[in-house]
Amino acid sequence: MKWSMDTHKYISEVTRKALKVLFEKNITSESSAEEIDAAEHILADENVYKDYKGAKGRIRRALFTYFKAYGCMDETEHPTEMGRLFADGKISVTEFSFWYIVNYKYENEDISYYPTKLILKVLRMLNATDMKQAYITPYDFSAIVDCNSEDEIDDMFIHRLLEVRETEIPEVNERAIGYDVWSKMLLQAGILEKNESKYLVERNDQLIDWILDAYDKDIEINGKVNSGILRYIPLIPIHSIEGYAEDYANESAFVASYLFEIVDNQFFEKYIIRDKNNSIDDILLAFGLSEKEKAFYSSFHGIEHLIGAILCQEDNLAIQNIGNILINLPVFETLENYQQPYVKLKFNTSYNKTSPERNRIIFGAPGTGKSYKLKKESLDLLRNTNGSYERVTFHPDYSYSQFVGTYKPVMGADEKIRYDFVPGPFMRVYVEALKSGRTENPQPHLLLIEEINRAKVAAVFGDVFQLLDRDDDGVSEYEIQASEDIRKYLAKQLGGTPDNYQKIRIPNNMFIWSTMNSADQGVFPMDTAFKRRWNFEYLGINENEEKISGIGKIELAGSDEPIEWNILRRAINAKMSSDQFKINEDKLMGPFFLSKKVIASDENGMIVDTDKFVAAFKSKVIMYLYEDAVKQGKHRFFDGCDNSKYSSVCDAFDEIGMGIFGSNFKENFYDKQKDEA
Repeated sequence: MKWSMDTHKYISEVTRKALKVLFEKNITSESSAEEIDAAEHILADENVYKDYKGAKGRIRRALFTYFKAYGCMDETEHPTEMGRLFADGKISVTEFSFWYIVNYKYENEDISYYPTKLILKVLRMLNATDMKQAYITPYDFSAIVDCNSEDEIDDMFIHRLLEVRETEIPEVNERAIGYDVWSKMLLQAGILEKNESKYLVERNDQLIDWILDAYDKDIEINGKVNSGILRYIPLIPIHSIEGYAEDYANESAFVASYLFEIVDNQFFEKYIIRDKNNSIDDILLAFGLSEKEKAFYSSFHGIEHLIGAILCQEDNLAIQNIGNILINLPVFETLENYQQPYVKLKFNTSYNKTSPERNRIIFGAPGTGKSYKLKKESLDLLRNTNGSYERVTFHPDYSYSQFVGTYKPVMGADEKIRYDFVPGPFMRVYVEALKSGRTENPQPHLLLIEEINRAKVAAVFGDVFQLLDRDDDGVSEYEIQASEDIRKYLAKQLGGTPDNYQKIRIPNNMFIWSTMNSADQGVFPMDTAFKRRWNFEYLGINENEEKISGIGKIELAGSDEPIEWNILRRAINAKMSSDQFKINEDKLMGPFFLSKKVIASDENGMIVDTDKFVAAFKSKVIMYLYEDAVKQGKHRFFDGCDNSKYSSVCDAFDEIGMGIFGSNFKENFYDKQKDEA
């Protein structure tokens, strides 16, 4: 293999154990046979090898070579700086993989270059040519390996790769060319990920920008943490310091997350800052930071300890303080969580195939009882089961990371900050459905989404959008390639390893039901492709009005008889629908526009709390009409009173009741609706 990395082992928690044993026992090639034999017994006891027979002779025959190749040992088998950090658990597998892979240099006679640079350069050039072609296949990798310099990666090289893709891509021996180990390390380093076709694609474009830029600088490689391109990790600017950093020693979690996370200050204040008497500004001043340094290292998420180790070596004491915070973050290797046995996922479970639609959107005008209908039917779905449901309300700023999940700083049991994948409601319900689906008696699990079109659904659902196509059994018709973060999370929750969750589908015991109100201001349109994946159910403007018929009566000023809410509502709708205004049906008001609590009535149908009704009518009905439904024609609609201001209409309602809608409103609209009722 041309780009030689030891193909028999990957950097992992197992190799960390082996390295730790060698360092703790001071094992080198100068060690005696007895010392090496004792160490090999320990390696077997630590499950680095299956047994002593498997460990026998491996230190001299394999481990020395392996750890030298990865930069953990120098030529005399003594620890390098990186080797010591890794053995002592100061850096993660991801961080060591990153340090090694970006600094690996291929050298052969008069040829030398950085393979990672070539790989990333090809991805960037493919992306510039056609974004849909920005991936690397095993065949592409073999072509890159055949290059003898970076100069060979030119437009003609990219053209040849794309030409091959127009026909059937040739198969290659992935192990022979090193694709297996290189793809593993690039994924493990957090630089690339695999798409649904299992081809390599960019994972963090800002990080890749920095890597490619750093390669163009003077590079010196040794076993130190800040060697190679890591020398050019940007240093955090330090401003004038006010106060003492040691006074905020318990706020290290905030300092770390402030530099690496893109979240607002409310999140820090609510979840991260331990002493609520400490202000963000005071903490920043004590560390010499400012608002400008917020998320300064966000592109380097995942290599916090590496950056911490580099900052610790700076002369500036304030930078050292920040470095010490980062290097002392606990290292949580997700590999340690993958010890549960893997049980194969079952997407097409034995759950009742004749259940209601899996993907539903209930839509209609405001007040038609959409949420009530879903709540009632969700109780019916889950009755006498051990199923679960979760409710979420979309809003204009709602995002994929909130809906599906993302890495966030969390406080561990040891009261130290760490970064975990925090699942959103979709992922939580999804995992519960998968767990249940593997049992002999699968249960339904439901995700309720209120106001689905108040967010940009294409962005919120992301690649999950593809899963919404269900077959006749209720299973996702098409699978998607799970991201590395999701694979790790699923392995942690369901057992096995991330590789067990390369592709995922929605099982038929998971339901996604939603409400939609197209009348709201600020809603986002749904494209046709998204809509066709749902079963739409319309609630008519007067549906279920019989439930409030004969109640909700109130004596209003200007009327010689009690006015009934439902008839008044229908009358207002009739005026909106008239030729004079021609308001669309989705802007009309449903029977439950005012809640049952507001129109709670006695045995005679009279409203019990009239003040509550009047207040609700002003703040809900009049406000909705004035500011939204009839906004363009409000002066004509409220033609029975001073309509220059919303408050003027409210004052007039106290004095003349429904007369605010015009002197002929009762005769032309209210009485007609009353006769039809």
